[in-house]
Amino acid sequence: MKRRSSQLFIVLLSMVLFVTYLIWAITIPFDGAPDEYLRYKIPMFIYKHGYLPTGYDAETLFDRGGNWSYGFYSQFLAPLFSALFMKVTSLFSQSDQALLLSARFTSIVSGILTANVVALSVLRITKSEYFRLLTILFVGLWPQIIFLSSYVNNDIIGLLGVALVIDVIVKTSISRKWTYFDTLYLALGFIVCLLGYINTYGFVLFAGLYFLFAINNTSKLNKNNLVTIAKHCFLLSIILIVIVAPFFIRNFLLYGDFFGSSAFEAAHQKWIEQGGESMLNGAVSYGRNFVEFLTWRNYDFIVWTWQSFIGRFSYMSLVLSDFLYNAYWYSLILGVILSMYYSIKKKLSVWSFSAHLSIAGSMLLTVLLHVYRSYFTDYQPQGRYIIGLFVPLCLMMMFGYYSLLKKYPKVQRLVFSLSVCLLVASSIHIYKIYIYDS
Repeated sequence: MKRRSSQLFIVLLSMVLFVTYLIWAITIPFDGAPDEYLRYKIPMFIYKHGYLPTGYDAETLFDRGGNWSYGFYSQFLAPLFSALFMKVTSLFSQSDQALLLSARFTSIVSGILTANVVALSVLRITKSEYFRLLTILFVGLWPQIIFLSSYVNNDIIGLLGVALVIDVIVKTSISRKWTYFDTLYLALGFIVCLLGYINTYGFVLFAGLYFLFAINNTSKLNKNNLVTIAKHCFLLSIILIVIVAPFFIRNFLLYGDFFGSSAFEAAHQKWIEQGGESMLNGAVSYGRNFVEFLTWRNYDFIVWTWQSFIGRFSYMSLVLSDFLYNAYWYSLILGVILSMYYSIKKKLSVWSFSAHLSIAGSMLLTVLLHVYRSYFTDYQPQGRYIIGLFVPLCLMMMFGYYSLLKKYPKVQRLVFSLSVCLLVASSIHIYKIYIYDS
């Protein structure tokens, strides 16, 4: 496929995603998705007052008690963009529906960018424009990603951060060198993760370790080894200090807590001491041991997390058919298995091995933190908390299918055409049955 044709298709497919997300965003009622009621309070506060809220501002608190406010957290990137879109929209309309839709626009843009960044990583790995285009639709029309791209939340912008960080790792592990552009690119990914969503911090940690490995191995080729390493570290540090650190320092000055999670839980504990009912209950608080936690209520922690990783809508109440779950899941897993099969045959360079290790560590830590929090703090079997895993799994899947079909270009085109038709038809069906009719 020629480059110009590919660029036109990228624009076309991005428009398909935009229209899809916009239709969902218009259809889903306010608070028709997890936490939107409380999440929306943050950009609304910024829109009204022009400055960041604290966790103690009455306008950000949960009306029914619990001292529950997302104003405690330092992840303000999505609310700031939503407030900006709300300000622009208010020049034309200040209706509740118009402001809500403009706040949701942050999620719409994040979803489109995520699909394109993951597709860029696939292009780097496969060198196939067909698989790049297919990835845009596969990622963008994954049911849970459509859902996250259609209402006010921090999960989808966090997923964008993960996609950016992993793309830097993919890019440099293939080129086997690290440039100043890569440091700037990694800084962008870190900013989106750190100010986007706390569940992405595992990817920041392991990407940071990979960064140290990469600049060290690149600098060995230069005479001024330590000087080059110091320059890259200084550049990354100064960007994060200027852009990210003020949000965390503000939190520390307000609550003595950089991240805000401890302040959030302390405020909730104060509510309980005043006679309120606890709204945070881990599985251990119900007297369940770890095995019972995983098998509790007919295996629902594992099953619900798996299902909502693929797609459960509203407040986890709208469940897809078993056929759809199996179709999405097995298409993903089969590609991952193929990827592992073809990767075993290849001898990995030290760069590729380090990249694989970094991404695997990020995935493992993300899962462990989700399980730990659900067991000890707040029982939440929701796939959106580990949705960051979707990026590396998708890369593996596409590499697996590409490795299987790379010798058959005509079959590639046939698979591409059939896949596009199936993805579009499936997304229309899901919207009609599970969103519009509901």
